[in-house]
Order: sequence, then C-alpha cells, then structure tokens
Amino acid sequence: MSITKLPDGLWFVDVEPIKGKRFRKRFKTKGEAQRFEATVRQKCTENPAWSIKPKDRRRLSELVQLWYDLHGHSLRDAPRRLSKLLQLSVRLGDPVATALEASSYASLRRRRLEEGIRH
Repeated sequence: MSITKLPDGLWFVDVEPIKGKRFRKRFKTKGEAQRFEATVRQKCTENPAWSIKPKDRRRLSELVQLWYDLHGHSLRDAPRRLSKLLQLSVRLGDPVATALEASSYASLRRRRLEEGIRH
C-alpha cells in the first residue's frame, strides 16, 4: 500500500499506477487518502487521457510522406521536393524521427561536400 502516516499526523499517498506517472498528495485522514488512491487507480484504467502516451516511433520517411500528403502536395515543385526528402531519409538510414539530430545531417552534408556532390 502506498499510504503512510507522516510524523506530523498527516497521511501521505504515493501512487504510481502506470510506470512514469506518479501522484503524491497529503491528507488529514486515512479515509481521504484511500479514496484518493482508489480514484487515481480507477481513472488511469478508465480514461486514456490519464495514461502515458506511447513514444513516437515513426521513421523519418513516414513523416516525410505524411508532410507531403498534408501540405507538400500543394507546392509548385511537390514531386521534386518529395523525392529530395525521401533521398535524404535514405542517406541518413531512415532513422526514427525522434532520434534524428542536427549533427547527423551536418556530417552527411560534410561527407557529400568532400565527395564533390553539391546537392
């Protein structure tokens, strides 16, 4: 049980119903603390908004395609730009988008310039 009595007489609730989401609160009575704990556990199972969002594991190419479908298609040079972005994605190894860093793009750019490729 995650309810403990503090030296000052208050009851302390420390609930972690889902890994990474923690609720802590102090109450005057043990009954209030128990009700709070039960409410938190119930809301986490019922309401998805209380649950932790899964990490975004989409690849760079997926996001490029999504961007194209939502916005890029309306541009004048849409097919060319889509092609360039997909090529860039392939050259970078199609990383998980959240793992993409500016340094990886910069090193790719430096390597291509050393090879004499301008674009």
